[in-house]
Amino acid sequence: AKGSCQIGGIASTNAGGSNVLLNGMARDNILGIEAVLADGRIVNSTNVLLKNNTGYDLKQLFIGSEGTLAVITRLNLKLGYLPPAKHSALLAVSNFEHCLTIKQQLQRQLNDQLSAFEVMWQDFYEKSIKSDYIERKPLPAGHPYYVIVEYNSGANPAFEDIFMTALNDLLEQGLADDVVIAQNSTEQKNLWAIRENIEPFRSDGNMVAFDISMPTKHMTAYVDRIRQTMTAEKLQLTPYFFGHIGDCNLHIIFTLPESSSITADDLDAIVYDNLSGLSGSISAEHGIGKDRLKYLPLSRSEIEIELMRTIKRTMDSELILNPGKIIEC
Repeated sequence: AKGSCQIGGIASTNAGGSNVLLNGMARDNILGIEAVLADGRIVNSTNVLLKNNTGYDLKQLFIGSEGTLAVITRLNLKLGYLPPAKHSALLAVSNFEHCLTIKQQLQRQLNDQLSAFEVMWQDFYEKSIKSDYIERKPLPAGHPYYVIVEYNSGANPAFEDIFMTALNDLLEQGLADDVVIAQNSTEQKNLWAIRENIEPFRSDGNMVAFDISMPTKHMTAYVDRIRQTMTAEKLQLTPYFFGHIGDCNLHIIFTLPESSSITADDLDAIVYDNLSGLSGSISAEHGIGKDRLKYLPLSRSEIEIELMRTIKRTMDSELILNPGKIIEC
């Protein structure tokens, strides 16, 4: 969680975030690991080489294992540079296909330095901007989609011109209906506050959040499935959709009123069962833990699950490391 995470937890959960599009997941930035096994032995795999093709890459076993295979005690990280400048903008878009085309076009025009591509569906955006936490409403309500884009560049003003030209092209081509460009760091923070603002969803009841992924070509069909299921089952709840669409990650929020008879388990079934046939994952970056255990077969094959059990039993025969998480043995 932002503001409270530790580096070991980032590795154990293979954490992601808004900049995965450019920088990759946690495992893409870990060169080596030291870890303590269930029997007390220490695995020293603190490699600092980019190229080390000498057998199994053991660190990959521990990254994303949620503490079920070992306790991570040391990491060697691959560090990147802090970009001299960041440029952010908020776009209003009329349909999801345009969102996908915008992403491809910006990556091409910005030489693959697009660091974030966040999409908010209309319901999410409109609820977020009504909050007192948002100082300024940059674009009016009423558009089907809102997209935050961020571009890392050098300090040369010419890079800003490249960004402006790319955004202007989107308007001229009819891919974007409106654009607001952040002029300073304060305006950048205000744009991101809209995307990261979950207080309105907490204030109305118990917030239930989901973190899934699927190929972007299936996302509109999936969103339609969720809404149709909610209607068919006469569930008086609004699903709020948003996420890191640049890397196929979709988040969903429901707010359950205190008096609601709908349970979190009911919502689990709706969200996860509707992933069937869409090549999706029940967890893009939040992990499995205990709550998603029974839905793991929706994302992993029988043989994959059995291999996970074999690895767990081999490395932790007494099942003492974070028992009951990820896999049932």
